[in-house]
Amino acid sequence: MNEKYKPEYVASKIPLDQHEYQGWFWHMATKKFYRWNDLPHRKEGIMNELISDDLENLINKVKETTCPKCESAEVGFFFPNEIFNCNECQHEWTGTSPSNKGAG
Repeated sequence: MNEKYKPEYVASKIPLDQHEYQGWFWHMATKKFYRWNDLPHRKEGIMNELISDDLENLINKVKETTCPKCESAEVGFFFPNEIFNCNECQHEWTGTSPSNKGAG
């Protein structure tokens, strides 16, 4: 097999001047060239960033929550059921009615 390798270029639906960077960019996993905004890892990176932000917001929400029954700050959270659980008194409640630290 002495055939010369011919790389594949994936056509973009976005005009070249609307890409963040111009030119062709190699994507190792697919072994293809893409325009910048079409690179598969950019889409994955954007999704991971959104998931990371959601997770950080959830962690902060749990940290700020106290048990509505005993006011303990030792609170856990069960995902995907979205149920809070107090580690002190074992009280369970949904995220719609938690008490917050410092709330009267």
